[in-house]
Amino acid sequence: MNALTAIKNLPKDTIIDIIKMLGKNWLTVDGLWFQIVEREFGLETATRFDEEMWAKQSLAEARRIKKVMNITEEGPLAVAQANIFLSAYFNPKFEFEINETSPGKVIQTCIHCPNQEVRLKQGQKVFSCKKVGLTERINFAETIDKNVKVKCLVCPPDPRPDNIWCQWEFT
Repeated sequence: MNALTAIKNLPKDTIIDIIKMLGKNWLTVDGLWFQIVEREFGLETATRFDEEMWAKQSLAEARRIKKVMNITEEGPLAVAQANIFLSAYFNPKFEFEINETSPGKVIQTCIHCPNQEVRLKQGQKVFSCKKVGLTERINFAETIDKNVKVKCLVCPPDPRPDNIWCQWEFT
């Protein structure tokens, strides 16, 4: 028996709790390796490694998400909706809004970002994640629909409203 066999007999609520736990676990791994690299080699090196990791991770996850969810739709809305299925975003503390502002234009807004909120809680400064976020979303979008373009509207280190961590435009 393995976890996938065992999960088949569990109640739906338990399966959802396991998915939330796995999202938290994924972010724990992500945060711990980042903190260790940051402590040993500095924020600049940790950020460079993080960008390289997300460049590869976003491609792998986008291919898997597209296959498992049988995504055949194209366009900005399909990309933005699929993007929230990245493993890290199964942490229930992540909160996104997706708004189709006009045909062919979608805004994805991250309202709660546990990565940043934990850093602040631990007395660390906000992580400048704009380059990492852009790399992740561009690679992800190109995998789902190569015609979709991504633009960052706001993301640290940019000044931002209190109720938004980052905001992305898909066209």
